[in-house]
Amino acid sequence: MESRWIRISDQEPKDLSGHGSYYLVTVRCDTWDRNITMVMKWCEQIIDGEIRKRWEWEGKTKAEDLEVTYWSKFPLPAVD
Repeated sequence: MESRWIRISDQEPKDLSGHGSYYLVTVRCDTWDRNITMVMKWCEQIIDGEIRKRWEWEGKTKAEDLEVTYWSKFPLPAVD
């Protein structure tokens, strides 16, 4: 199965475990000269009856100046 890139404005990823799920993401920042691809964790929590969604990187909530533009599931490993 092939992975595909999904525009974040078209569809949000899912937190498959309830503890955060890792995805490949394309990130844009005004101070960078190009977009980069990195691994981030998507988390969904229910706090005070409200669903809170956020990206995490290295155990911290994503900085405000970073904008996730696309996300993708990890490709399946190659099988012989």
